[in-house]
Amino acid sequence: MKNFISLRSSGRNGWLVFAALLLPFAAVIIFCIVSGVPDLALGGDGALLEFSERSTAEGGSFTGPYSKYGFHHPGPVYFFVRIPLYYLFGRSASASYITVSLICMLCLASVFLLLRKCGNRLMPVIFCLLAAIFLWSLKPVIWLSDWNPFVIIFPLLLTFVSFTAVAAGFHVFLPVAVAAGSFSVQTHIGCLPSVAAAAVFAGVFLVIRFKRRSNGGVPSLTGSSIARSISIASITAVILWAPVLLHELTSGSGGNLSGILRFFREASPGLSLKRSFFIWVDAVSGMEGNLLSGEYLRSAGILFHVKGIIVFLRVALLFVCCTFLYRRNRTGFTFFTGCMLLLLHLTAFLSISQVRGEPHTYLFLWFSVLGLLSWTVIFSSIAELSVLFRSDRVSRWGIPACTVIVLVFSILNTASIWNKPPGSPYDPLFYHDGQVMALGDSLSHYISMQDENGWVIIPAEHDLWPVMAGLLNSLDKEGRHVS
Repeated sequence: MKNFISLRSSGRNGWLVFAALLLPFAAVIIFCIVSGVPDLALGGDGALLEFSERSTAEGGSFTGPYSKYGFHHPGPVYFFVRIPLYYLFGRSASASYITVSLICMLCLASVFLLLRKCGNRLMPVIFCLLAAIFLWSLKPVIWLSDWNPFVIIFPLLLTFVSFTAVAAGFHVFLPVAVAAGSFSVQTHIGCLPSVAAAAVFAGVFLVIRFKRRSNGGVPSLTGSSIARSISIASITAVILWAPVLLHELTSGSGGNLSGILRFFREASPGLSLKRSFFIWVDAVSGMEGNLLSGEYLRSAGILFHVKGIIVFLRVALLFVCCTFLYRRNRTGFTFFTGCMLLLLHLTAFLSISQVRGEPHTYLFLWFSVLGLLSWTVIFSSIAELSVLFRSDRVSRWGIPACTVIVLVFSILNTASIWNKPPGSPYDPLFYHDGQVMALGDSLSHYISMQDENGWVIIPAEHDLWPVMAGLLNSLDKEGRHVS
């Protein structure tokens, strides 16, 4: 049958591609469980996350992860997600690997199903192929990390795709967009401008579509279904943000949200437009940049220029694809995704230009999802507009070939999880902070010999704060009162 590849009629092949994509995460979950989910002596941010996780579970805190800028990120939803498995496995720190893997799998599964529902027939397969390459470009140290700047990568991917679906007329996905967006913003405040832009984009077209249908005499069922989606999304937002508002209202001298607002009001942006542009190019080209960051380009001093060319071509191709889709009256999900991405590229630059403090690379790593989505839209648009992709040969060989490629990358991604860096004494997955292990037992024994009930741990110098955080977490885990 000479038409687009249909994943509905060739569902088995489409699902094989998706199953192959999830192989690394499934391997991590199985490995952790078979290994007994061992406890780990963590330091630095990992220790602070575990400490805050217990504090949230005990009702002592309803804020998000700690920020080095002196406030906490907006909300505790990330800790609520971590808590069940953490306590199920006896307060073991390595349970976070299982939680993070499940978060990634859930988000990727949701995006895949959404693309099957909303996108053209080849789009889900293209996405799986590019997502496997995306994982290879980032490496496990990023997509298996429980650190909040990294754990939001796939929830943000789901957020953008869901809001695009709403803009394209699939309003049933509005609750999904609200849930994923709330998770992302509460976990890392830096993604708020992009999530807000995506929400406004979806909201504008949702209102326009609702008014057109109302004026056109569309049956009330349409209006009621939109109202139902809005109601469910509103309830979802209230549930997820209630702890944040509760903390704000019950804090006498101003809660965490007040502290965040005060920080951004009192501190002024310190980046020039030129430096913001350099950081923007580096951030939004994260996927391609990691694949190209070889010694030759670095030593030749042209890596940034190559990244700049890639970003320019990518944005230009997005614009061209959107233009052609519009002129051919194909203003569906692919078109709206392209428009959303053009908006998000602009929002990313505005976000970077407003950064307070030192613009560390890790703050912008999540912008790399723009590359994954952009190339998905570009290749999907070519498939939608080209006669070549209507051939039976593509249907017969295209999906199986993609399945093999995704499987190869997934095997490489899985193997890279256990690749120990040369000379490193630490297990890439179950690592311990050596200094925390060495000092933890001694400090615990010393404190047990004293009569005091409370202790304050202060690092002798700033560079020792990761060890301090590890000791704080370790002693608190034993039930001692420390701060």
